[in-house]
Amino acid sequence: MTLVNSPSKRRLLTDQRGGAAAWILALIVLGGVAFAVYWFVIRKPGAESSGLAARVMPAEVDLVGGIDIARVVSDPKIRELAKANGSDIGAIEAELAKSGVNLSDLKALVFGGRMGADTLKDAIIALEANSDTKALVGALEGVVTMLPEQLKAFMTGARVEALEGGVVLTGSGELLDLALKVAKGQGKALAARPGLDEVRSALDMGAILWVASPIPTNLVAMLPGMVASQLGGTPSHFGFSVSISDGAVLRGALHIPGADGAKVASSMKLLFGMFKSRLGEVNKTLIDNLDLTGEGATVIAKVTLSQAQVSDILAKSK
Repeated sequence: MTLVNSPSKRRLLTDQRGGAAAWILALIVLGGVAFAVYWFVIRKPGAESSGLAARVMPAEVDLVGGIDIARVVSDPKIRELAKANGSDIGAIEAELAKSGVNLSDLKALVFGGRMGADTLKDAIIALEANSDTKALVGALEGVVTMLPEQLKAFMTGARVEALEGGVVLTGSGELLDLALKVAKGQGKALAARPGLDEVRSALDMGAILWVASPIPTNLVAMLPGMVASQLGGTPSHFGFSVSISDGAVLRGALHIPGADGAKVASSMKLLFGMFKSRLGEVNKTLIDNLDLTGEGATVIAKVTLSQAQVSDILAKSK
């Protein structure tokens, strides 16, 4: 018996391939789903956000995302889903009312930032509403308290700037100054960014929630060599969007410079079929409802879930 044909060697190869499948799934789908669940359900509230991003985001940002607040708060199904998972939108309405702002007046929120080696270097947030600008300043200060710690660190104590048209901005000094120039037509707006552009075009930019970002270099460094081989290269950018109707449509995109996205997608389908039985229930549900395609060097994942499946996934993810 040769070493290659030994049971232990075959098991090692199987484990490596199974690990590769799990890594790829996490990169393309689970990372986006987890982030989406965090922002949409836990942290509360783009067609509106896409327009706002174009108006205020400077060319220097590496990461950009948005939340269409108006559509979130006006949908009773979303309210029910949020409340069932510990986020009472009614309680948020009461908190905002203290600043004289009705939640129904909020239209969109967008955020952008520049990446360091392994985390955000600085960030900005813009909030648009049909409200008095002074009241909106107070509302934005309240929104900052709800942010994830990484973003909150850049916003706490930052100055808030009010613009015409019911928009307020806050964030890190230099990046905020750049955004203010863009809003006044004096600076360069979010421009072509290789990798980021491909990811954004693969997403639903009219979705309730969307994010496109470079992958932090420390995460790329953790990628096992076999996974990079399966992907056909080293991923540089990823993103996701979430659309809600009777269920949810999650789109994820992974840009891999130099790779053939269609071939990578085809290989992934085979891997997921082979190793689905070894994954947990949530992952199996995602794979059963997953469609993988490729466009250029970008792999695109689309997961379509019923309302019952969304509720089940959230319950099992607590």
